Amino acid sequence: MNRQASAIRSACTWLARWQAGHDSRTWWPEAISRDELDSGTVSRSGPHRPSWCYGTPGIARACHLASLALSDLRQLRAAEQALTGCLTDPRQLAQLTGPGLCHGRAGLLQTARRACADSPASELAAAIDTATSLLRNLPGEPEVPADDGLLDGTAGITLASNVNHAAPYSGSRWDTCLLVG
Repeated sequence: MNRQASAIRSACTWLARWQAGHDSRTWWPEAISRDELDSGTVSRSGPHRPSWCYGTPGIARACHLASLALSDLRQLRAAEQALTGCLTDPRQLAQLTGPGLCHGRAGLLQTARRACADSPASELAAAIDTATSLLRNLPGEPEVPADDGLLDGTAGITLASNVNHAAPYSGSRWDTCLLVG
């Protein structure tokens, strides 16, 4: 085994150690406390906000990309199930803080779309469609954020919204900086 594959497997093993839940309700903690590290167990009983940046969607996508690199179909399926769970669990969706990329709907949906583009036969496509309709203009949330930036503002939301769903990645790879593609 080459050293790069070994490093990828090592990172995946560490992430698997902190995985909680099962099947489509798999989740990872946003952070590991010193006490959790020492005890080897997660103290939180349920999933955190499904953020691209440090929540289950980002970790699941990292595992998804690793499984593609290693041709590990078991891990690929587990990562897809975790992403599907984020998109279909009302408790997780209710924790999103806005429409933006970093902690909001656009980041979750963009991460899932990238995974779906790599695994078009998965259950992700249906989950993305369902989540997109559920997440449109949540009650009490301003439609347009005050910030015009990429991570939390209108620029990122606009980029994520302008995906051609018929051929989502035939051109732009604007989200390369997010490390999801």
